[in-house]
Amino acid sequence: MEGEGLPPVLTEGQEERLIKGYSADDRIVYGTGRIVAPAGLEDAAAATFEDPRVAYVHVRSSRNNCYTCRFELD
Repeated sequence: MEGEGLPPVLTEGQEERLIKGYSADDRIVYGTGRIVAPAGLEDAAAATFEDPRVAYVHVRSSRNNCYTCRFELD
């Protein structure tokens, strides 16, 4: 994650987020999807990256499944 911490749009407010890990060939890594509260988003994404199959993590709205952003490791 680039910069210091997450942008306020992800950490402020009440909406929970859906996160999903994706492989290098752009496929969902099954078993990595979960809904997390804003305060736990950064830790949950870091835990998802512990799976060696995960190349990046999508963050989505937990209500509408709308894409919000993508986390990648350097």
